[in-house]
Amino acid sequence: MIYVGDGTSDIPCFSVLNEEQGVAIGVNKMRSAADWAQESSITQGQRVVNLAPADYREDSELMQSLVLALEGIGKQISLRQLSVGE
Repeated sequence: MIYVGDGTSDIPCFSVLNEEQGVAIGVNKMRSAADWAQESSITQGQRVVNLAPADYREDSELMQSLVLALEGIGKQISLRQLSVGE
């Protein structure tokens, strides 16, 4: 699962995703990543794999993050299927 969150209210979801090997991506609508991080004391298990600007254009960092997350999950699935197919 891939989860995109935009604030500290999403931290519980980030924790679940990290525990279950999902991908948590943060969307930063504030001035800087430091501003976002200052809102709450975030533990390692609550962190996102990337904190990208809230830019939904095709060539944005957020869209690149989503594509990489999808590709990564797809490769994990393919890797697991290699041993099943024989």
